[in-house]
Amino acid sequence: MKYLDFVFPALFPFYQPHIFDAGRSWLLILLKKSKIAYHAALGLSCYYFTMALSDAGDIWELAACKQLRWKEVEQESEKCFASLRAEIVAITASIENAPTPILDKVELMNSITQVIVFEMTMGKAAPWNTHLPAAMSLFEDIMSHPGSVPIYRGRLQNKFASVLLGLGEPSWTNPWPSNHIWSPIQAGFRFYAGLLIFVDIIASTATGQMPRLQSYHEDILATNDEAVSLAGEAKVRLSNIVGCPNWVASSIASISALTAREQTQTIPSDSCASRVGIIGRYAGIKQELDEGIAALKAGPTASTSPDANKNGSSDLIPLASDPKSSNSSSFALVWALATRLYLSAILNKSAQGEPCTQADIAHVLVLIKHVQPNRLRSLAWPIFVAGCLAPNVHQSSFGTLLAGLSSTDAVGALSDVHQMLKQVWTFRERHSDHEMDITGCFAVLGSPILLI
Repeated sequence: MKYLDFVFPALFPFYQPHIFDAGRSWLLILLKKSKIAYHAALGLSCYYFTMALSDAGDIWELAACKQLRWKEVEQESEKCFASLRAEIVAITASIENAPTPILDKVELMNSITQVIVFEMTMGKAAPWNTHLPAAMSLFEDIMSHPGSVPIYRGRLQNKFASVLLGLGEPSWTNPWPSNHIWSPIQAGFRFYAGLLIFVDIIASTATGQMPRLQSYHEDILATNDEAVSLAGEAKVRLSNIVGCPNWVASSIASISALTAREQTQTIPSDSCASRVGIIGRYAGIKQELDEGIAALKAGPTASTSPDANKNGSSDLIPLASDPKSSNSSSFALVWALATRLYLSAILNKSAQGEPCTQADIAHVLVLIKHVQPNRLRSLAWPIFVAGCLAPNVHQSSFGTLLAGLSSTDAVGALSDVHQMLKQVWTFRERHSDHEMDITGCFAVLGSPILLI
């Protein structure tokens, strides 16, 4: 219950389903069915509880309780990984005899992604890159399953909706326009599919590799994402899961993919056309970012999404959570500014001293200073990217902000960000004649860190 009531909302404060959706019932069902997810949730709850005890002060009466909680974290972690190993062995054995049912694959993918959430929260010590490929392989299997339902009740469904319908009947279907109230199983897969795509994107920036799931973005990510939850929608809006809108996440993926492709391809020195083409694609991404940032700075023109009228569900919007309540546009702007900084760092290792770079960093600082401390974790990646390029005059502002967080608010990614930035700044101070590339910054502690 601590996980359902406190930990999950702390990890995913933007996940506020529409009142007509399944809510978080899918999470309760997963924790009841999957030993992997169950022990991962218990481990996370114990970890958060231990951090909360640390925030309570060094009261000697709490020492014994802290020790017990740390032992529980270790025990639940061991049980989680033991269950995961057993489940994978069972799945492998069943594949040799008969195809694994699609629902079993969905449950295992959700469970492994839950383990990755556990590892992300534990921070740099967790081997997240061990389990991410397994989760993505299961996702690819599910997306290519022949049991998808492209036509449902006489109406053509988009690719992702057809996969969801292949998992079973929705809780309810609106005959016109064709949209659905997804069952808990379908709702859970939507959540973890969106989260997995986002993890893949952020991981690619740390490893320097292409996002593995980029080919699925068009099928799964909604074209419009303005932090409004629409009942019955199939495609995912990442702003409702992690606070980063789809268009910004797609821009990060495009930059990461283009950079990885450029590094792996051997371009002849006289191939000016190839280089011009690459620069042109970078310029196209930057233009999209510039336009998106300008629109965000101008302010929202409406409180509802343009998809609302198109789907015929505008009457349902008032029952969705108010996007203004979570300052969604401010979060989107921080993500967009950090992505433009990331692009600048990719194109120019000396971007740190450029006026436009310093202006974006200053703007990020202004915005994050108004974010509630318990929500800063959602901005770990943008804070790190901006901090990496921050001139000396701004470094103390980032350091003071991160150092002032409580143990609970700094759990996982933000604690890593603070340590990583100190290492990056120290390196630049000692090696002023050598610029560290942005991908190298993510591995400054010895191995790539997943900042989610």
